[in-house]
Amino acid sequence: MNKSTRLNQELIFLNARESFQLKDLMETFDISKRTALRDLQELETLGLPLYSVPGRYGGYRILDTKLLPPLYFNFEEITAIFFALKALEQLYTNPFQQLYASITQKLMLNLSKAQQEAVYQTLNVTHYYNPMALKPAHFLPELLQAIIDENQVALTYSQHELQTINVRFFDLFYREGVWFTHAINIDNKKWGVYRCDYMTSFTVLDTKDNLSRHQLELSLQAHNKSFRSIYFKCKITEFGKELFQKNHYETMKIEILDNQAYLTGYYNESEINYLVHYLIEFGEHIKIESPESLKMSYIDQLKTILNRYESI
Repeated sequence: MNKSTRLNQELIFLNARESFQLKDLMETFDISKRTALRDLQELETLGLPLYSVPGRYGGYRILDTKLLPPLYFNFEEITAIFFALKALEQLYTNPFQQLYASITQKLMLNLSKAQQEAVYQTLNVTHYYNPMALKPAHFLPELLQAIIDENQVALTYSQHELQTINVRFFDLFYREGVWFTHAINIDNKKWGVYRCDYMTSFTVLDTKDNLSRHQLELSLQAHNKSFRSIYFKCKITEFGKELFQKNHYETMKIEILDNQAYLTGYYNESEINYLVHYLIEFGEHIKIESPESLKMSYIDQLKTILNRYESI
């Protein structure tokens, strides 16, 4: 490991600690005491806020600051960061109150003209296609903070009907152009998946429940197990497996039985139309084996599609 790489790794290693001994650096990075002391001097120059504590049980302490010490990346790592930002730029609403364009601009300013040109050349010939956000999502920063602080929220929601409910959010996720969140209704203890673009007001409540995040996770797992209790099984081709990898849900998986691939999972009766729509996207690369009710709903939907072409 060269010196610059070692210093960067040492910054990451020490930034997660409040205190350390010199031997921690020596053992972790397999360096001598003399090299470790020289590295500490350079780390201080790079911005790591540390001070020594004398005595037998002394060592070093790191000051608690809000600023991260500088990190150093090689050109390949820098290019990978810019590509990741480019892939996420379509999220014009995000929970971090930052535009990816402004982050990219700040990073660019730290590169030389030659490096900037090289990054632009790479980005111009690499592309990442992902659905754009369908609608602006509301209250994402507030929602994220409520999850972290374990707060209850009075939420006005308008997807099916206008209603105000008290909820506790569990997580925040993005798929197919929409921001979603799992939340439990405080009053009736029922779980639901809520679209953030249908939230019209958001008020953090002073009251708190006694559920830890771990208990909340167990509650959600129990809900998913009882709510989605209908098992389904479909034969799937090799190309169908590829389609599955591109788009699937956490309640589904691929199983191999006697050298045959199957798409299996669980659903609730209220989700059958949505599941049929999902399975139709596989075209000829899937065949429903069970249950019969899902198979019939699938066939009915195919008939509806075919009826549109009867006059042709």
